[in-house]
Amino acid sequence: MARQYAKSAQVRQTILEACMTAFEDLGFHAVTMAEIARRAGISHTGMLHYFTNKEEMLMAVLRLRDVRGEEYLLMHGQRDEHADPVDVLREMIQILTQSPSDARGGSLLDLDTALSGEAAAPTHPAHDYFQARYRNNRRFFERQFEELAAAGRLDTSLTPGQLAALTLSTIEGARRQWLFELDDELSPAVLLKAFLATVIPELAE
Repeated sequence: MARQYAKSAQVRQTILEACMTAFEDLGFHAVTMAEIARRAGISHTGMLHYFTNKEEMLMAVLRLRDVRGEEYLLMHGQRDEHADPVDVLREMIQILTQSPSDARGGSLLDLDTALSGEAAAPTHPAHDYFQARYRNNRRFFERQFEELAAAGRLDTSLTPGQLAALTLSTIEGARRQWLFELDDELSPAVLLKAFLATVIPELAE
């Protein structure tokens, strides 16, 4: 029984890996279930035992992305809610400084870039997911800036909410440019540190 369960889990994982590359290469709407089955090396009928439609596959891929992202952040201590805000931001810069293979997390960043743009359409099945994720990420950064503002540690006329949006925009925009060039000057870590140093004197030191 245990062996059968392990085999089933492996097949499911293989399908999800095929989904990630297919969604990344062709986009959610263009890819077919048959193409995913072909990439996974199983029959279309066999795949239906695990996933009944593309929407179900998409949400499973996004959950996998979240799990891997959470594991990565936990490994780097990013979830310490009692840390000093400047230390939290330094940790974020450090995470983004990882080698290209680590920072990209395999094809997950490529997939994220492809899907997030496609999901901007309100009718896309992942629209609500990405909307909630961006809101949560902005709120995470906003809390750090609120603490710094309250302690008089910011040097800017921007509000914590504006700073949060600009921080996330810097990370997301730099990642997209970096995927095309892999140029150190476009590194998300370099650009994020440069931006934050203009509003947090401690980071400029």
